[in-house]
Amino acid sequence: MCRHLWGGLLVVDENGEEDRGVDWLTGKSIYAACAIGNPGPFLEQARWRAGHVKSTGLAGSLVLRDHAEFGPEVVSRLVEELKALKADVLLVTEKDWSKLMKLPAETWPCPVARPQVALSLTAAGLSWKRRS
Repeated sequence: MCRHLWGGLLVVDENGEEDRGVDWLTGKSIYAACAIGNPGPFLEQARWRAGHVKSTGLAGSLVLRDHAEFGPEVVSRLVEELKALKADVLLVTEKDWSKLMKLPAETWPCPVARPQVALSLTAAGLSWKRRS
């Protein structure tokens, strides 16, 4: 059996980048954005984290097709939604952050977090974990 676990978060704000535990999301309004081939597990984990905090789930989400660019129009729309929804954090994948990190930190009205994914393999009573 193989599972992806969130082992922590890398959070970027006006002060730079910092490692945080996933519990940092507790009490925060989460907006999830991604452009990946199978967004289901990412959104499911984001919803679980948001639902763990409040019954309304995610503040919002943006799902683009796999490998889609976060062009100026998309970024502008995303920033406006973050502001309108008063999101406390924008949650993205590492893959998507590699595109978004090119923008100045002041582009974002809230911190941007991305999960550090750990891979857990279990077979015949044995288990392995690998963090990326």
